[in-house]
Amino acid sequence: AIHFARYGFPLYDVYVGNWQRRRDVLLRHPEGREIFAHDGAVPEAGALFRQPRLAGTLEQLAAEGAEYAYRGAWARQLVAAVQGIGGRLDLEDLARYEVRWEEPLTGTFRGYEIRTGVPPHYGGAWLLLALAVAEALELPIRPDRFQSAGTLYDEIQISKAVMEAGEFLIDIRHASAEAREAFHRLLTPTAAAEIARQIRQHSPPGLEGPTVTGSHNVAAIDEAGNLIAAT
Repeated sequence: AIHFARYGFPLYDVYVGNWQRRRDVLLRHPEGREIFAHDGAVPEAGALFRQPRLAGTLEQLAAEGAEYAYRGAWARQLVAAVQGIGGRLDLEDLARYEVRWEEPLTGTFRGYEIRTGVPPHYGGAWLLLALAVAEALELPIRPDRFQSAGTLYDEIQISKAVMEAGEFLIDIRHASAEAREAFHRLLTPTAAAEIARQIRQHSPPGLEGPTVTGSHNVAAIDEAGNLIAAT
């Protein structure tokens, strides 16, 4: 990360497209303009993108560890920046932070065991339910979405059903017994089969809870230690 921040990488079309869509946010403050448009214009595809100040931050993080980010100089800068635009983050919030190690959720897909994070990070539960419904609909052995409108339809309905699953929007450590029971019930083969049945009948389930959008991360590691992450 330090290497690519210092020496840069050529910008590709998707990256530049995301910049253009978020231009107003990225250039709202002087720091953003310095990073993303230091010469007054957002770079085009193919331009070499360097972030020397980020390289310095990462070097400090490597040298000082978590203390730098949660109690040290970077923490103080972060709090000052947030409070400077009306936010309420303070140093005590950062100092109180601790990593929670939870037993992973487990599921299966096509004979593979999948282990993933528990709520309040709900992306793992979404993934397990989506894969279970996909398997119940036999999607892995059907023509792919580029060849079959039926496959595409079912994939869309799976996504909608999973994203509307309000049962996943809990903190597993502090939820009530009833909420935990509802959460785990939705991850059973019976629940996946019922959602698949409703999709087949073209009456997708209307699960309780708001539709929540956002980014989630999935990482896969093989026996040799190779890792790939997708957001």
